[in-house]
Amino acid sequence: YINSKKMRQMFAGGQCDYALDTCQLIWAIHETTEGYCIMYAFDMDLEILHVFDPKRTCAGIRILERLHHDTCEILLDGLLRCVDAYFEGWEHDRSRWKFKYHDYVNTPCRTEDTQVYGFHYILSFDGMHVHGNIDKDSVDHLRKKLMYLVLQMESNLGYDDPVSDDE
Repeated sequence: YINSKKMRQMFAGGQCDYALDTCQLIWAIHETTEGYCIMYAFDMDLEILHVFDPKRTCAGIRILERLHHDTCEILLDGLLRCVDAYFEGWEHDRSRWKFKYHDYVNTPCRTEDTQVYGFHYILSFDGMHVHGNIDKDSVDHLRKKLMYLVLQMESNLGYDDPVSDDE
């Protein structure tokens, strides 16, 4: 799979207008068979894989570690294999990596809201802490904000910018 064209394009394709090896945080989203999302953030500078489980955030560090450790090992091994395959000279030491399980980031949420909570983490995580609260009352507001952001993206050819000079 690592030699597939699709996988190579994800990491070294022409759609990236920045050098991936200069990114501090690389996010991965895992949707479980139960239908909720867990977020993983690779801090490439500090060599920490952060784990955010919005549904079970209040379970405690030991339970989060038990639930996610094996997945962290697989994800980290996979990412570092991609680094080796696609980026010449990108040095890393697998033994220096640590896993950080973030607990009590929010109150536990409904399964169908975990994706929105995940986007909140992406927007609010500074590499150490998630800033700002999200709860069931603010989920709809963030959902609308995300929809607006998607609609106004440059790559969304259907969006008609009302202030654009291009006609």
